[in-house]
Amino acid sequence: MNLLIVNFHYYSTKKFESGIYPVSPENFSRQITEISKSYKFVSQRELADWIISGAHPEGNYCLITFDDGLKEQMDVFEWFLANQIPAVFYVPVKPIIEKKVLDVHKFHHVRSKISDGILLEKLMHQFDIDFTEENAVDAKRQYRYDSSISQQLKFILNFIISERQKQELTDEYFEKLFGKEDFFSEQFYMAENDIKKIAKHEMLGNHGYAHLPLAKLSLEDANWDIAKSTTYLTNLTQKEVISISYPFGSTSAVNSTIADIAKSNSYVFGLTMWRGMNKDFDNPLLLKRIDTNDAPRGKSESKEFHLIEDVKN
Repeated sequence: MNLLIVNFHYYSTKKFESGIYPVSPENFSRQITEISKSYKFVSQRELADWIISGAHPEGNYCLITFDDGLKEQMDVFEWFLANQIPAVFYVPVKPIIEKKVLDVHKFHHVRSKISDGILLEKLMHQFDIDFTEENAVDAKRQYRYDSSISQQLKFILNFIISERQKQELTDEYFEKLFGKEDFFSEQFYMAENDIKKIAKHEMLGNHGYAHLPLAKLSLEDANWDIAKSTTYLTNLTQKEVISISYPFGSTSAVNSTIADIAKSNSYVFGLTMWRGMNKDFDNPLLLKRIDTNDAPRGKSESKEFHLIEDVKN
């Protein structure tokens, strides 16, 4: 068995100088066509049934995922329905309940207006950051497609400074550039009716409450984050949520302890961003996943995940 899990985020015709890199509908359609030459698309329910039953079906399979619960993803959801292709949309809960913009998205939008060099200089000066060689290795692994400056900036924000410090910095710029947060949030993220619609078609997954690197939290806080988001989604949709995508997904953000917490909250499988192909289900709560750039017809033009044998869908 070869199970490839491919992850996407922004889906739009818009173009930004930096910070936000959407896949256009045209390029997305082309990439799905290319993937279909080597893989049969699988739904999360099919995958969960394999895991529960202990099945390891022969063949090449692909699960398509979208993280972050963005409103623009409803367009690609309709595309999936029209083309009868399964996918999973992983939704964070805080933006819906609190009408807040996640720090990661504030940061994306600020970067689309201000250069990474200026932001990094301010960050290093304001918080007196000591960026070590070990940090640089981790940052390069986590953000393999970014420049060294962008790698440093993103890693410091997401893994070195405190949540309070990050919020102070991002809020300062975001409010000046984009105005009221609650209005922006309602336009930017899926609404409850969108989530219900996705759940009706068995395409809903959990992306946590506040989109934090769970392995950096206390066990109590990590469990609260997963449990809180689980309860909200199940109550809203009246459906069981069977899979979770861990925010950020790197080894710095998710580990076996977090996987155990997800399992204790009744999840059948969980998705990391540990790059690679899944050939077994030794730990289904820590499945590997690749970025769209590494998938067939991705920007990296890698042939690593092209398979010789074509399958019919």
